Amino acid sequence: MNKKKDGYIQRIFIFFGGIDIENHTKLAIEALRKVNIKNIEVDVVVGGQNPNRNNIENICIENSYNFYCQTTKMAEIMSNADLAIGGGGSTTWERCCVGLPSIIVPIAQNQIEIAKDIHEFGAAICIEDSKNLVDDICNTINELELNNKVLKKMSQLCLSLVDGLGVERVLKKIKVNM
Repeated sequence: MNKKKDGYIQRIFIFFGGIDIENHTKLAIEALRKVNIKNIEVDVVVGGQNPNRNNIENICIENSYNFYCQTTKMAEIMSNADLAIGGGGSTTWERCCVGLPSIIVPIAQNQIEIAKDIHEFGAAICIEDSKNLVDDICNTINELELNNKVLKKMSQLCLSLVDGLGVERVLKKIKVNM
């Protein structure tokens, strides 16, 4: 199920959590419309409680982007992507587990340190407190497209952070202590 990440951007995944009150999803879509890469497949996911979901769905239809609302296919969608744009919440770890490099835009105070740490580690790029978020996302994607080795390295570092075997380790500990 996990697509090998070769460092080339052919598919982008956008997800800013279930609600996305400040509509970062729309800003990410606006950035993609300015990107210099042709023939990108885009998957946009919103939660059922997103107040902008109808508007985002219409924008996706206009741009031939794939739109998902409250999907059960998150793992599949993330696994097929080459780059993600999203918040710095718990989905950060899910993206790392499938080796998905990310542009992280922290959308809550508790996401800032995690996003900065993953950025420093090299597994993601953090865009914090940007007054020009659309341009910053666009420029970051264009830079990554020019250097596929960076994107490939980011994917490897993501996988080194989260191996997806945490449940097994916890169960093993529980069994040992019984």
